[in-house]
Amino acid sequence: MPKDRSQLVPFEGATDLHLRVARDLDLINNWNAALFGHFSMTDVLAMMIRQVEAYGIALYRFENDCLQTIAAVSRAMDAPRPGSNTGNMLLYVKEHHKEAIQPGATFRLSKLCQDPTFEQSPAQREWAAQPKIVDKTLIILEVKEGRTDVLETTFHSPPNTNADLPCILISTAMANAWEIRTVGLIARQIHSFAQDRSSPSLVQDHDILGPRNPVGLSRAEQRVCHHLAAGDSAKEIADALNVTVATIRTHLRNVYFKTGAHGQVKLITLINEGKGFSQ
Repeated sequence: MPKDRSQLVPFEGATDLHLRVARDLDLINNWNAALFGHFSMTDVLAMMIRQVEAYGIALYRFENDCLQTIAAVSRAMDAPRPGSNTGNMLLYVKEHHKEAIQPGATFRLSKLCQDPTFEQSPAQREWAAQPKIVDKTLIILEVKEGRTDVLETTFHSPPNTNADLPCILISTAMANAWEIRTVGLIARQIHSFAQDRSSPSLVQDHDILGPRNPVGLSRAEQRVCHHLAAGDSAKEIADALNVTVATIRTHLRNVYFKTGAHGQVKLITLINEGKGFSQ
């Protein structure tokens, strides 16, 4: 496990900037080690969350309209697991700032909200429903055809910034290391996270659409699941519920994350298994 040397002193008389540089270099070293399988990625994120004084950090892959969490940590004392992540901020950036998306690029929610198009976006509605969150940052790690890897950090207090040490320096170093990571590491991390997140209540209560609502689906998400299990397409569901196809896809991404299902086939299997146990 990497050591969190938050009090690292590089030399006598070091300034605050020197200390910050030393901590950031130490973080990058641990990040690189995790990408080569020498450290736990979760441990490195736990170190990072303390260093930047964040509330939560999620490392995830968005591929073919499906969000897959690689690793995540939260400082919530009453939450045994990190909260769900929808990827709505990334989707907004992909739609409205596509030209700026490249490895190492960073985006702040507090700046995106100044866009005229932000007010009507799912990212804005999600943020409005979480009044304790004051800001989010998004670091683009890698962009491939149909796939984007990102690091999303959530703050309950304004993040500390330093003009003498721009965050682009750190984010670029993280993205460069991401590019040369150990082959197969991320796929293994995704599988491991999904297994660790498997809810005990889901094992005991197989009916994810049942009255106990074991994975915490919203009413809209439950309606989408019922239509999906009936064989309806995204467009048919959108027409039936009088919403857009984009809204249906957002609901499905939320359901995938809450259930651990990676795609419609697995989700329908979970729904049908639940029906069998409830009968």
